[in-house]
Parts: sequence; C-alpha cells; structure tokens
Amino acid sequence: MTVSINKVSYVTAAEREAGQRLDNFLIRHLKNVPKTHIYRLIRTGQVRINQKRVRQDSRLEPGDIIRIPPFQIDQTVAAPKRPDLKLHAWIETAIMFEHADFLILNKPAGISVHAGSDTQHGLIEILRAYRQDLKFLELVHRLDRATSGLLIIAKKPSSLKALHALLRAQKIQKKYQVLVFGHWPKALNRIEAPIDGKASLTTFQVLQSFKDTTLLLASLHTGRQHQIRIHTSKAGFPIVGDTKYGNFPKNRAFAKAFGTARMFLQAQQLKLTWEGQIYQFEEQNALCGENLITALDSRD
Repeated sequence: MTVSINKVSYVTAAEREAGQRLDNFLIRHLKNVPKTHIYRLIRTGQVRINQKRVRQDSRLEPGDIIRIPPFQIDQTVAAPKRPDLKLHAWIETAIMFEHADFLILNKPAGISVHAGSDTQHGLIEILRAYRQDLKFLELVHRLDRATSGLLIIAKKPSSLKALHALLRAQKIQKKYQVLVFGHWPKALNRIEAPIDGKASLTTFQVLQSFKDTTLLLASLHTGRQHQIRIHTSKAGFPIVGDTKYGNFPKNRAFAKAFGTARMFLQAQQLKLTWEGQIYQFEEQNALCGENLITALDSRD
C-alpha cells in the first residue's frame, strides 16, 4: 500500500480543534500514516504552523494554518490496533471524578499520557477508545511517563480553553509528593531558578525525614517541563528513581534494597475553582506506602 501526498497542503484549524496538540491533530488528519513518520515530519520542520517551526506538543488555536508537506510511503500500513479490554478495565478505575466539562484521572507510573514513536497507546488514546460517547477529550496538562497521580482531561473545546487560561493565571493549584536522596533542610522551602531561560518557581515542605532520604510536598507555581525534577537535582537532592536527572548509582542501590525502580514523584493534589465552585482532589494512595515508610524509617 502506498500512502502519499503529492503537493504541499494547508489546513486551517477549526474552533472545535482549539487546544489540540499538533501531533494528535495530524494523527487524525493523516489517516493510515504511521505515527513514526508523522513525528519525523514535525521534528524535521516540514510541518509548520503559521509558517513557523513547531514542536509536536504545540497547541492549536482557531484559524491556525498548518502546513503539511508532500511525502510518499511505500509500505504496507497496518490498521492501528485498538487498546485491549485490560486497558479499558484499568481506565475505568482511573477516573476519579466526572464533571460535565472535565474529568479527573489518576495516572499510574509507567504509562505515557500520549502515544508516540515508542508508545502505541497513551492514556488519552485509551480514554478515547473507552469513552466513545464523548466526542472531545484532550489533556489539559501533562505528566511524565514515570510520574503518577492526578490529571485533568477537558471534555469540550470551550472548557479546554478556559482551563488553560486558569493554568496560565496560576489558578490551578498542583502539589506533588516527592522522595529525594539526602537530608533536605527545612529552611530550603523555595527554589526559584530559570529553566530554558524561563522563570520557574517551586516551593517545598518537608513531610518526613529518613536516614538517607526525605519525603517532600512540592507546590508548582510555574509549569515548566520536568520542573520539580530539575529543581531538586540542582539543589543537590535528586529524586529517587529519576533516570534523567538523578543519581544513577544510588538509584540502583535503592532498587536493590527495596525492590522498586520507579521514580518517586506523584501528583498528589489538585485544586481549582470552576463556575464559582471550589473543587479539590487528592490521590488517596500515598507515594510511599506504609511498608516502604517502615522500611525507610528502620533502615540501618
């Protein structure tokens, strides 16, 4: 089967597509084109929005003009597989709360929020397959694959736009539990350090100290990628299990001692005001369960 576009085409984003990620838009628009090829087109700058190079996670605005380059793929393209029933069962238990405008989901560690070149089904694809009664489902924000915890999913383009406005105005409170290596000083309750040249602020509260580690509550005041991971690492207290910014020998020793190699970062609390009502959510399963707390507390 040959999949091809013979000339440059331009598509204008509609009102209903406001807030969609570019990669999701292209996956829906370019039927039967492998996701790996779509991501390559974006990465190499062949796909553009309003004549500018963009990232795969760029969000669309109504009226944006998306350039789609010519290409040809000479190969047999298999129809995309639907998420299996086991994933459907999981997503049902992950939905914590449903409003007419949004969902609150509890994402486990190890699941990507989006499909990508190395992931056939992300959380949002699984959710869309499970909730086919909903015509619109988009992530309001992201969590890293290794991070667990609370996510907001918009059910309408209008609610996505409004929730994004709340995020930009810092009116959605997000707090994370995090286990770091070392003895975090209680006086270190604020880290304000730029990330990629952009102002970034995280505040911290010590929840519990152990012999070799500290359990913290981190509050995000800006939303930079990997913000908590970068700030704790730069302060000299890398997150336990962080494979990008962490202490790799300590990660290996911890995994061997406690039988877990996950990254200990969890989106624990969310708070927002919607249509005059305050909504507050908390992940009931602590980042460090009682058994691990006991083991950390009694470690020689």
